[in-house]
Amino acid sequence: MLAKITIKLGQERRFVEAMKAQVDASRAEPGVVEFRVLASSSDPLVFYSFEEYRDHAAFEAHVKTLSTTRLLSVLKDVQAKDLEAQFLTPLP
Repeated sequence: MLAKITIKLGQERRFVEAMKAQVDASRAEPGVVEFRVLASSSDPLVFYSFEEYRDHAAFEAHVKTLSTTRLLSVLKDVQAKDLEAQFLTPLP
């Protein structure tokens, strides 16, 4: 999954702290293959989350974790607009 997250000006520190906690927690989940967050080089308020899961069940388990619930609560306050997410399929 690739998600684009645009945050409000002045919320960068809160977002980064919450996202660092989410990255650490997510990487410890058995079904998470990859979990990375990248900052846009052209807009300091835009971030991208690249997430790869073993399967759909692993993704479903991930969204039910306490760390994800906490992150989503923070995102409600810091997002400038709705998260844009796409599920991707690797090329064969």
